Amino acid sequence: AGLEEEQGTLQARLNDPATYREAAAEIPAMNARLQAIEAEVEAAMLRWEELESRAAKK
Repeated sequence: AGLEEEQGTLQARLNDPATYREAAAEIPAMNARLQAIEAEVEAAMLRWEELESRAAKK
């Protein structure tokens, strides 16, 4: 949940034109962090699905 919240915050900042005027130097770091979060969320979801699958088999 924390990752998804951070993801939403970063996406909102990157969608805000003011970010490009006021914090243009931070854009590459924000994009890199957003990509890392997306990979972490995907890995967490896959792990969750795996655990649910195991629980259903018991």
